[in-house]
Amino acid sequence: MWTRNAHYALMNALLVLNCCALLAGGNALWAGFGCALMLSTLVDEAAGDDVSGYAKAPVRFLNAMLFLTLPLMVLNIAALSLLFGSGDGLGLAPFLLKAGIDIEAARSASGAWSLLGALMSTGLFVGAAATNVAHELTHRTQDRAAMLVGRWLLAFSFDTSFSIEHVYGHHRNVGTAADPATARRGEYPLAFFLRSTLHGNISAWRIEAARLRRRKLPLLSIHNRFLTGQAMSLAILAAVALIGGTGAALAFAAVAVQGKLYLELVNFIEHYGLVRVPGKLIEPRHAWNTYKAVSSGLLYNLPRHSHHHMNAAKPFWALEPEPEGPTYPFGYMTMILISLVPPLWRKVVDPRLAEWDRVMASDGERAILASDGSRSPPRQFLPAE
Repeated sequence: MWTRNAHYALMNALLVLNCCALLAGGNALWAGFGCALMLSTLVDEAAGDDVSGYAKAPVRFLNAMLFLTLPLMVLNIAALSLLFGSGDGLGLAPFLLKAGIDIEAARSASGAWSLLGALMSTGLFVGAAATNVAHELTHRTQDRAAMLVGRWLLAFSFDTSFSIEHVYGHHRNVGTAADPATARRGEYPLAFFLRSTLHGNISAWRIEAARLRRRKLPLLSIHNRFLTGQAMSLAILAAVALIGGTGAALAFAAVAVQGKLYLELVNFIEHYGLVRVPGKLIEPRHAWNTYKAVSSGLLYNLPRHSHHHMNAAKPFWALEPEPEGPTYPFGYMTMILISLVPPLWRKVVDPRLAEWDRVMASDGERAILASDGSRSPPRQFLPAE
């Protein structure tokens, strides 16, 4: 049982590796990004699928992996702040030196190329570790500790509004025109990133405003989770600036934007091109799945996305394959990279969308597709009349 669940420790192991690299400096700063990319693409594809169903899980261990992410992210951002800082605002350098960590030597060993590696690595983990674990925890709406940890993890990408819009908006509106997080057919990922970010925040504000009205609480107050979430992000930014000054603050801003970008790229592939009649039951066909063993471990079964939408309150270890849902041929990171090359993306996805239209879509969903030409696959992929 423990051996089967060991791959859920992979992401935290990468966080430890990245933190060590940030404190070492030099070419080691690319280690986190390189290892994560290799595991989530080449190793992921070589290892193949894991379509095993739910089995009794070591719950304490699995929950520990989730909650360990926050302190590990704090250490990573603190190390990033020291690396990009020009001073030592909190006087940490002498204590680190006693532990064998020379932050001045790390700075001296790190040129522009190495520092880019630090940004790329840490930005990836803000998205793939902090945001992904926050997604799991903020679905535990009755667990205050989980919600608090989840919101702090989202604060690393200035995206605490996700805990509002995703849970109370996306899961209600998925596959419809009302959902900012459902990518349209033919939409380019970076354009989707801008649209989803803007409208996702607008939706979160409206959802929170409606909640406060129902409870007869003031909009501009400490009760507003949208506003307190922004304050959490600003608190992290202030702590980073205190540690490392302006350079550290700019570095944190860069990795925060990357973290949000990775979230939206994941959103892009999870529901790309799928439609649902508003108000109709959400079914397995309304989310794309992948079952690659390595990325399922790294992302705590997020790629079993159909089952998540059918059972949003279930913990990640209880998610199972949904054979009735559409499935991508590759893992999440591979599909994300493919999505950035439109001709390749269309070659991989359009035939599967045509199959979805023909086999999985309801009559009402086909009517939506027929009424909006921009939602339809290219003509060469449409089934014969």
